Amino acid sequence: MLKSLCGFANPGSAVYSLRNQVAGRSEKQFFNYRNANRNFMLGRYYSSLTHVNESGKASMVDITAKPITSRTAHAQGKVMLGRDAFYAVKDNQVKKGDVLTVAQIAGIQAAKQTSNLIPFCHQVNLSKVELNFSLNEADHSVLVESKAVCDGKTGVEMEAIIAVSVAACTIYDMCKAINKGIEITDIFLISKYGGKGPYER
Repeated sequence: MLKSLCGFANPGSAVYSLRNQVAGRSEKQFFNYRNANRNFMLGRYYSSLTHVNESGKASMVDITAKPITSRTAHAQGKVMLGRDAFYAVKDNQVKKGDVLTVAQIAGIQAAKQTSNLIPFCHQVNLSKVELNFSLNEADHSVLVESKAVCDGKTGVEMEAIIAVSVAACTIYDMCKAINKGIEITDIFLISKYGGKGPYER
């Protein structure tokens, strides 16, 4: 859609047909006409995006009129440690300290800083942030799961995702001396409740 709006459409498209509407005019007049029409159409397209205003500028969503509801979000991610790092974490033998405890604290702190990290996230009064870790010996991984809760006008999906992301990065930081090839994968939202309705992956 955007490709055709920007004037790179194939014959028969809306923008291409503008040439027929300005037949007999100069090439300069044609491009002026096309650009004005394109800007109008792009304005209508951008206005349908909540974080973009009618002129295509990024903006923060106004949530003034939204009701306060109880909101919950769950997210998860996976850290592929490798054999040596996995057993060092499992046996609490990492030189930097208790990896999972530090990662838990880091994830909670990060969730509280989400609005400072993501430009258009609103500040929310978190009621609870919870992180849990599951060690999987079969693939030498740690599953990181988070839960964020608040009563507010906007959801806490990003708080839950940020908590998982920073907890996973903390695990990497504490174990990178053992294995710099650690992989952080599969970070996603599991579910959210409140607001417009539930979402479950």
